[in-house]
Amino acid sequence: MCQFEKQSPIKTSLLILEIILLLGVCFTESNNFKGQGQSNKKPFQTSSESRNFTSWQNCVNIAKSLEYIDYVSQQSVNQWLKNITNASQKYSTFCNTGDDLADKQEFAAFFTIIRSETEFSYGFPCSRELRCPDCVHCSYNSKGLQCLQNQNLQYYGRGPIQLSWDYNYKAFSQSYFGDERFLNNPTLMENNPEISWVSAIWFWMNQQGYGGWCMPQAGWSEHYNCNAKCPNGPQGCTLTQCTHDHWLDQKVGSCLDAMHSSGSIGEVINIVNGGYDCFPTTTYFINFGHTLKRVEWWGTILQNWGLGLPWTNLKPVPINKCPRAVNHIYCTQLKINQWCWGCCSEI
Repeated sequence: MCQFEKQSPIKTSLLILEIILLLGVCFTESNNFKGQGQSNKKPFQTSSESRNFTSWQNCVNIAKSLEYIDYVSQQSVNQWLKNITNASQKYSTFCNTGDDLADKQEFAAFFTIIRSETEFSYGFPCSRELRCPDCVHCSYNSKGLQCLQNQNLQYYGRGPIQLSWDYNYKAFSQSYFGDERFLNNPTLMENNPEISWVSAIWFWMNQQGYGGWCMPQAGWSEHYNCNAKCPNGPQGCTLTQCTHDHWLDQKVGSCLDAMHSSGSIGEVINIVNGGYDCFPTTTYFINFGHTLKRVEWWGTILQNWGLGLPWTNLKPVPINKCPRAVNHIYCTQLKINQWCWGCCSEI
């Protein structure tokens, strides 16, 4: 997990803007709950061509979002947008469904998730999860510690959305190459900007399984026991320690679909990191980079792009499909202060 410095209110306000920069060099905790089920479902078929994000940048006011970041050059910005454009070639409906406002909200959510999953510095693409490789802590292999025999077989977070776990590497490799070369050599992803970006867009566009028994920050000792003996949840489970407090309903969905439905940012958070951010007793909820901040960053970006907030009610914000956030987030001050930091609070 990345370590974040405490910042002054002004400095932290500026850090919000860095979501646009995508300069990740280390990662937050690995997403242990990214789903195993993927498909190539594309529910929107409005265009056969993907969006040119370089020409689209003026529509989402990226230049305005960068004006206070003195170490960012326009040349770098253009390169990032070019990389996103190239990476989205296989995914024509990525932020390109035909609904301009919804597409901008989706683009802002995509950056919000990347901002949450990575810390920023002076270079991109981000190559690996902080403190990895480490066979004990960074294996993320559903088949066990294969890295004891081959140290390369560690499936820790790589790329802007921190692709992790062997089943995700396998599915992405089959989608990108038509074989399992990423599964056999996951380090191929670390220093290739195109592959890094494609991995993020691939995860965003494809169906992911999410939910189940989830652990709090300090680790829940009954996680594996409940998972083994009560795989379908607390209903009918005879183990008294396996309660709804540590359970999320098991579902399948894509971030794309979520952003163009009532699920919106809440369901995206659940899909990407629900095991830490959405189950009822999570201790991560108010931490930097977690549920409250993700919602706040998204709202701030939308205002910075001149789009306004997507909610008519801010007391509480109507977050759906992320149980811990439902009726627990208040962002009243975001309505009057687009540079707000720490404006959200929980009930």
